[in-house]
Amino acid sequence: MLVRAQQVSHNKTKVIFDSDMGPDYDDVGAITLLHAFADEGKETILATMASTKYEGVAAVLNVFNTYFKRPGIPIGVPKGNAVDEKDWQHWTDTLLKKYPHRIKTNAEVPDAVKLYRKILSSQPDHSVTIVTVGFLTNLGNLINSSGDEYSSYSGRELIRRKVKQLVSMAGRFPEGKEFNVFKDAAASKTVYENFYGSTTDSK
Repeated sequence: MLVRAQQVSHNKTKVIFDSDMGPDYDDVGAITLLHAFADEGKETILATMASTKYEGVAAVLNVFNTYFKRPGIPIGVPKGNAVDEKDWQHWTDTLLKKYPHRIKTNAEVPDAVKLYRKILSSQPDHSVTIVTVGFLTNLGNLINSSGDEYSSYSGRELIRRKVKQLVSMAGRFPEGKEFNVFKDAAASKTVYENFYGSTTDSK
């Protein structure tokens, strides 16, 4: 999915990475590729967002960003209703115990939608690629957001103006059942019915 993002332009692709980093560990591979492409100069990581809110997810994202020598990358976590399902294998606990990280709790980072709005409002039009390998909670909330201190635009308008494309790991339709979609079905429906103004690519 990230390979598609790097092919959009010969310039660095500006990426917001949105992940349910926890229930499974496929996102570990995804964030590793994210940083590898940044190391190669193919992209700039604007933020790493959590689409789940189990306690510790912000710290886990900070572990990876720190390990790959980008500890200052902004992190957002949903503060309202959201999935809080953690990994049953406890691999995230192992990471937090063994690897350095400055962020310790979710309370230390902003609400994901607020961070989305802050970042998008500061970027040139049609310049941001959103890569989501988790639940669509944050994007659904972003779509429904109103103007704030960062931008007078609604979430829909901010997306239409600022987002170049959405790359989503979200199943094959109309057949089948996909974890990222059904865990927050309402948000998934909102995104796929309303995420206009960009090219939506589902993998």
